[in-house]
Amino acid sequence: MGSRRYHRVVFESSTMLSDSSIENLDILREAMRANDRDGIASVMIKAGPRFVQMIEGPAQPVQATYARIREDRRHFRVETLVDMPIVSPSLQGMPMFSVQVPARPEADGLEILSDVLRTNPELRSAVVGEATGPLADALSRRSGATFSTDLIG
Repeated sequence: MGSRRYHRVVFESSTMLSDSSIENLDILREAMRANDRDGIASVMIKAGPRFVQMIEGPAQPVQATYARIREDRRHFRVETLVDMPIVSPSLQGMPMFSVQVPARPEADGLEILSDVLRTNPELRSAVVGEATGPLADALSRRSGATFSTDLIG
């Protein structure tokens, strides 16, 4: 039996959907169903006119999901922030975690993600094991913080 390949994608995109748009709920419902079916875990952050999302799980479903998102008319200006193989998902048991935060036009997607990971106890405990991993390195490079102290400490 071969080892299972896992993958992580972090991206940000713009949307014309208002914070109160019913389509936001549609996106969330669709994502929850698909993630549960495909064994994917995800964090979706709505920050004003932007989505920031981290998707993890088996490589093929994660890559297929990201390809669908890139084609979805509700997302535009999709920018890949992290796209990498991982040993195992850090968000296990969390098909979809969604949070809405205030818009921060000056912050990039990884700064917004790191703030949510740092301030949300449920997510913080999910990624503590990655305090020195590649996601921590990517977040630190973009935000100028050290993951173990500034991003989750």
